[in-house]
Amino acid sequence: MRDDIKDTVQICVMVVGAGVALIGLRTWQRQLIGTTHYELARRLLAGVYELQTEIGRFRSPFTAAAEEYEAVRAEDRLDEHKKELRDRGFSTAIGVEAVLRQRWARVVDIQSKLDVELLEARVLWPDQLSKAESSLRALRAELFEAVEAKIGSLHKSSLPFTTEHMDLLYATHSRPESDEVAKRLSVLVSMFEQECRKHLKRR
Repeated sequence: MRDDIKDTVQICVMVVGAGVALIGLRTWQRQLIGTTHYELARRLLAGVYELQTEIGRFRSPFTAAAEEYEAVRAEDRLDEHKKELRDRGFSTAIGVEAVLRQRWARVVDIQSKLDVELLEARVLWPDQLSKAESSLRALRAELFEAVEAKIGSLHKSSLPFTTEHMDLLYATHSRPESDEVAKRLSVLVSMFEQECRKHLKRR
């Protein structure tokens, strides 16, 4: 009789222990998944903010002499640049092109890092960011086209540099309400914020 009671108690203890372990495992799994989603949302949103800031810098119509000098030096064209400065006495085509390429390279670098996070987001959150990502790709393609058109115009190529390209490349700080690129970028950031903030609450 006592042995039967002892066996029953041991079985009950084992069942309860297994139940507690299972509950603990499920809780741990939920926490792990929640942490994964939280960290991805945090990294993704930080990357979007960084890209927004860098595109703002890229589109600045102001170029300091020091920035132009460093950009030309990075492309190893200082001698050409100095000669053009002597001939023209002001900012040169070489300088404009070098600054444009250097600024765009920084945008591309940040976008490349963001693309890694977006790839993971496609796995964890299928279709949640597809509209935002598509809009971002479209804006990036338009900016790249404007960069190529501007550089082409400096080399007197047949590729036209239009007023639309000008509006894409340079921010209108004097009339921010008419800066369509800034508006589009702001809407894009809001789209990412809306989706990412759903995952920024720890479970």
